[in-house]
Amino acid sequence: MIIELNFRNLKMFHDLVTSLPRSVSGYLANYIYSILAYALR
Repeated sequence: MIIELNFRNLKMFHDLVTSLPRSVSGYLANYIYSILAYALR
């Protein structure tokens, strides 16, 4: 349940959207940026 809450926060508040990146590197960059934004909050 805690993992689901963390991913919910990433999706809602830190823009973790999987449909926006057009390449694998763009997907990974978006994922890393949202995790950093969550960690540095």
